[in-house]
Amino acid sequence: MLPSPLLTLLCEHCVHQSDLVFCKSQGQVLDPTTLHRALNDLLSSAQLPPMRFLDLRHSTMSLLISLGVPIQVLEALLGISPMPTPVQILSPVPTVVQTEALELL
Repeated sequence: MLPSPLLTLLCEHCVHQSDLVFCKSQGQVLDPTTLHRALNDLLSSAQLPPMRFLDLRHSTMSLLISLGVPIQVLEALLGISPMPTPVQILSPVPTVVQTEALELL
């Protein structure tokens, strides 16, 4: 049996967990406008037009396709989940293959 104070802390921790891709340093929700502004500031300093994060995702996929990266690797990298076939279920893409694909960029 866990001590009561530990159980309370664990419960509080579980309540505050989320599947956020971007968050503040302490794990709090990051205001989307802050993130969007930071992205566009970066793009502006690189003399690129404003764009959405989704546009970056599409650009990355297009570049990797043009470099010959297999679709299964792209799906694994970008978190795309098509209807799985038995081959996809039985042969996941190793992380090293995903890393090699990104190194092409």
